[in-house]
Amino acid sequence: MRLIIISLMTLLITSSLFADGKDLAIKYKVVPPTKAKIQWEKIFANEEKLATLGIKGISSADKDELLKFCVNHAADSDSPTVPGM
Repeated sequence: MRLIIISLMTLLITSSLFADGKDLAIKYKVVPPTKAKIQWEKIFANEEKLATLGIKGISSADKDELLKFCVNHAADSDSPTVPGM
């Protein structure tokens, strides 16, 4: 029983350390369907453009995850979506 509790606690702690793209989009108030895929790629390639969206000081892993979410749910994607919906 103790092993199960420790395993569950470890899983919960580990999963909370890594945010997914949807959580990051909500945090930074980024709405993927407002732009096309190529626009998101250009924005994420330029730190100044990211700063205009209020995204600065983001880790490269979170940046990659957020870009992936934005591209997958961009206006011209197969599944445009708004975070939180």
